[in-house]
Amino acid sequence: MNKSIKKYTTKSGKTCYKIKVYVSKDPKTGKSIWIRKQGFKSRKEAEKAFFEYKAKALNGECTPKTAEKRTFKELYKSWLKVYKHEVKESTFATTIRYFDDHILNILGNKYVDKITPQDCQNAVETWYKEAPRTFDRFKRYSSNVFQYGVDMELLYRNPMNKVHMPKKPASKLNSKYYTKDELNTFLECAKKENYKAFMYFRLLAFLGLRRGEGLALRWDDVNFEDNTIRVSRTLTTGLNKKTGKNNREYESDTPKTKGSIKTFKVDAETMNYLKDWRLKQQKEMLKLGFNFLDAHNLIFPNANNELTAQSKPRQWKEKICKLCGLNPIRVHDFRHTYATLLVQSGVGTIKDVQQRLRHSDVKTTLGIYTHASRQSDDVEASKFAEWMKK
Repeated sequence: MNKSIKKYTTKSGKTCYKIKVYVSKDPKTGKSIWIRKQGFKSRKEAEKAFFEYKAKALNGECTPKTAEKRTFKELYKSWLKVYKHEVKESTFATTIRYFDDHILNILGNKYVDKITPQDCQNAVETWYKEAPRTFDRFKRYSSNVFQYGVDMELLYRNPMNKVHMPKKPASKLNSKYYTKDELNTFLECAKKENYKAFMYFRLLAFLGLRRGEGLALRWDDVNFEDNTIRVSRTLTTGLNKKTGKNNREYESDTPKTKGSIKTFKVDAETMNYLKDWRLKQQKEMLKLGFNFLDAHNLIFPNANNELTAQSKPRQWKEKICKLCGLNPIRVHDFRHTYATLLVQSGVGTIKDVQQRLRHSDVKTTLGIYTHASRQSDDVEASKFAEWMKK
C-alpha cells in the first residue's frame, strides 16, 4: 500500500485523497522538500497525480524552493568563487570576459528554475551567430554553472545537457607567415632600425616562441656555454584588482601549458647576436640609471626596467614592415612562420615538429604541416612539369 497517498474526510463529510511526493533535501536546512496535493475525488485520480509528480521530480522538473528566486547571475557568482581556485589567473580572467560579453546578457537575469532546455538552445544558437568558432566555449561554461547548481542540490537538472549543438565551420588556418626571403628581409631591416626588436623577433622566428614567452625571458635563462635558452615563464593578462577589468599584465610562473616548459638548443649565430644585444643593453640601461650586470634582469625590459607591454612588439613590427615594404603579419605569426619553414626545410618528423612547437595535441601540428605541405606540393608539381618539357 502506498503510504504517500492517504484518504481523508473534509469538513463537509466528503471522502477525498491527498498525496505527498518527496523531492529532495534543502541544502541550507537539510530538511526534506515535499510536494503536497489534495482534493482528489478517487484513489485512482490520486495515484495518477502521484506518479506524474514523481516523474517530474525524477526528471528535475520540480525545482527546490531555495532556488526559485535565484538568478543565473547569482548562481554564476557562487560558482565563480570556487572556480577561481581551480585555474590559472589568466584563464580566470578570460572566463569572466566570456560571461560578461556573451553569456550573462542572455541568461543572467533569468531565474534558474525557469530556464528551460529551449532557452538554452536559443542561447547557443545566438552564440553560434556571434562566434561560430568559439560558441561551444560559452555553452560549456554556462553548463558548468548549471552543473554546479545541480551538485549543490540547488537544481535538479542541467538544461544545457539537452541542447543540440550546431555544427562548427570547417577549421581554417587563418594565420599568415613569411617566406624564408621575407623573414630575412624583415630581420635585416629590424637589425638596422631597432636591435631590441630584431633580437626579439629572431627568437620568435628561430625558436617558435610565443609572444609572452619572449617578453618574460631573463638573462639567467640563457646559457652561453651550452648555447641553450630555457623557457619556463610567460607574460600574460589577469584581472586588475582596482578596476576589475582584464587588463593587468603580469609574469606567470608557468607558460601556457606544462609541456611548454623547455630548454632550447640555439644556433651559434643567434647566441652571438644575444651577446651583442647584452652589451648594447647594458650601456643603454646604465644611461637610464640601471645596473644591468645582474643575470636576473629581463632581456627585453621597457625604459623603466619593467616588463614590456604585450602591445609593444606589434608596434615594433608595424614600423619595421613599413620601412622594408612588407605586408604585416601578426606577432603570433612569427611562431607560425617558424613552424611552416621548419616543415618546408624537411627538418625532422611531424613528431619532432610537435615537440619543437610544444603542441599538446598533434592535431594542431598536423594542421600546420598540411598547410605547409601544400605549398611544397605546388613547388614540386611545377618543377616536375618543367622537367617533363625538357
